[in-house]
Amino acid sequence: MPFTILVRWNPPSPLVVLKEDAQLKEKPHHEPGFIILLYLLLTRKNLGKWLAQVIKKGYPLIGVCDHFFSETIYLSDPDDIGVEVYADRLRMFG
Repeated sequence: MPFTILVRWNPPSPLVVLKEDAQLKEKPHHEPGFIILLYLLLTRKNLGKWLAQVIKKGYPLIGVCDHFFSETIYLSDPDDIGVEVYADRLRMFG
């Protein structure tokens, strides 16, 4: 079943639109592919607002991590592509 994922920060303009193409064949596991999608948010406050929306919508979180230089939230999409959303501490304190 085709699906579309819209990632919006400042509607109505999406940052990323991912669309499934039903005509594409699944790639063999030994071939490289798209494995991760990273989003850098400018502040910890933005990260907190984004996290609140994710929780409100019921999206499953894989994990969170404090890397000392950044705070990161991990999710996964239906194709097991990792999604990382983070805010750098250097920007927080700089």
